[in-house]
Amino acid sequence: GVVGAVAGVVALVGGVFTGVSNAAPTTGAYRIVNGASGLCLTVPGSSGSDGVQLTVSACTGTTNQTWTLSAQGSGVRLTAGNSGKCAGVTGASTSAGKAVQQETCTGATSQTWELTASGSTYRVINANSDKCLNTADNSTASGALVQQNSCDSVATKQWTLQPTGSIPSGTPTSTPTSTPTG
Repeated sequence: GVVGAVAGVVALVGGVFTGVSNAAPTTGAYRIVNGASGLCLTVPGSSGSDGVQLTVSACTGTTNQTWTLSAQGSGVRLTAGNSGKCAGVTGASTSAGKAVQQETCTGATSQTWELTASGSTYRVINANSDKCLNTADNSTASGALVQQNSCDSVATKQWTLQPTGSIPSGTPTSTPTSTPTG
């Protein structure tokens, strides 16, 4: 499909790439950060239940915002760090506006995502529907629901992948200490 047409390798801090057809990072644990809002793909309430619609919220580094990428079919499986469940499209729907939820991993194409370079970010495209990961109504608000929608250049359909070993911006890298002199 469209994914195969994209060529080239895009540099991603801390990322390693396989092939040049889709410039996708290799397996590993990442925060998936929305290009418009800077908010992280989140399992709300750290739920372990099937059918919970994903949201975006402030990046905190918790396991419900950690996604493990592993090769699956034509793309990758996104597995939630808190639950071990996969990001998939409700009912394997191919329609725009359908919820992206966590569900028991089955290897289905509705749980397979293709990462396509889009400038310095990625489109996260469902292999079953060929639709992009997006926030409902292109929302940039914390708590916005995540769904699939037609792919275009709207910033809410662009995502960056931050390796979870990296330090979120605004976090001190060390704690200053004072040594009494005497």
